[in-house]
Amino acid sequence: MGDLNLVDKRYLMAVNRDIPHYLTKEEIHLLLDNCKSKRDRLLINIGWQTGARISEILHLSRADIDLTNKHIKFITLKKHRKTKKQKRHERVIPVQSDLISEIATYIVEQNPTDRLFNISRVQAYYIVSGIAKKIGLNKNISPHTLRHSFAVNCLVQGIPITIVSQLLGHSYLTTSLIYLRIVQPDVKNMLNNVEF
Repeated sequence: MGDLNLVDKRYLMAVNRDIPHYLTKEEIHLLLDNCKSKRDRLLINIGWQTGARISEILHLSRADIDLTNKHIKFITLKKHRKTKKQKRHERVIPVQSDLISEIATYIVEQNPTDRLFNISRVQAYYIVSGIAKKIGLNKNISPHTLRHSFAVNCLVQGIPITIVSQLLGHSYLTTSLIYLRIVQPDVKNMLNNVEF
C-alpha cells in the first residue's frame, strides 16, 4: 500500500471494514414505542433523525435547538491528525416538525437549564441496548447503531452519499462509503428507473 495516495488508502480501508449494525425503520419505531420515559424516547429519536454521535447529542443545550427554523446545531471536537490539537467543528442539521415538537414539549416539561440530557455515555448505552434487549432485537445495539441506521435510511430513500456524508459530519467522503455496501441492491433498482 506504499504507492497508494491518501484517498486510495482511505477508500480501501472503508470498503474493507465490516458492515456496521443498523436497524430498519420498523425496528427503530419499535424501540421508540417501548421507551420508559420522554427523555429516553427523545434521546433515541434525535439519534435516529439526525445521525449525530452520542457525544454530540449529550452536549446539546437549549441554545443549539432552533425551534423556528427547525434545525439543530451539533458541535464536535476533533483531534487534528498531525498536531493532536482539538478543533471545534459545527454542523447544522435540518429536522422535521415532529422532532421539533417533541423537543419543544420536552424543554417545557423538563426545563433543562444547560444540557438537554444530564446523563453519561454509559447511561445512554444502557438505555438504548436495554430497550433493544427488552423487545428482542438480538443485534449488538448501541447509540452508534442509530447513526448507522440514519445513514442507511437516508441512502435507501435516495439521498446522495455526498449529502449523507455531510450530515454525518465525516471529514472524508470515503468514511461514508461503507454504507453503499448495505444499500447496493437499492442502487440497482434506482438505476433500473433511469432513462437513457
